[in-house]
This record gives sequence, structure tokens and C-alpha cells, in this order.
Amino acid sequence: MADLAAPMDSTRILIVGYGRMGRLVEELASENGCTVAGVLDVDLNANAEALSDGAWGDVDVAIDFTTGDGCPGTCSAMRHST
Repeated sequence: MADLAAPMDSTRILIVGYGRMGRLVEELASENGCTVAGVLDVDLNANAEALSDGAWGDVDVAIDFTTGDGCPGTCSAMRHST
């Protein structure tokens, strides 16, 4: 059985979409045992281009706060970048 009191590695988060929710996650990450590995806003990630070629293969989780129209492209790019 795992020792729940043992220190854990910090969860590495990629925030995709940097509006109110993305900023809030960034603000709360460190106090909840997480590290923000990167933040991609609309300027940095047009057409999910910043997600290609395995650039974010070292993150544990990507949280997508883009629009509903943007989410399928983000998910597809992340699936193919690992």
C-alpha cells in the first residue's frame, strides 16, 4: 500500500487557454502541489501549432480552457504529440 504521507512529485500542468480560468489554475497550482509547465494562449497556439512535435511530452496533464470549437484541435494535437 502506498504511503499517503510520502512526498509526491509535483504534477506538471500545461494550461491551454489563458482567460479567467487559466489564470486561476496558474494562481492556485503551486499551493496544490502542481507546477505550471507552460501556458498557451491564442497568440502562442494558433491552430494548435504549439502542441505539435511532442513539445509538451513531459507534462502530466493538459487543461484546455479554449472555446468549444478549439478543443477538438487541442485534443487531437496532444494525442499525436506524445
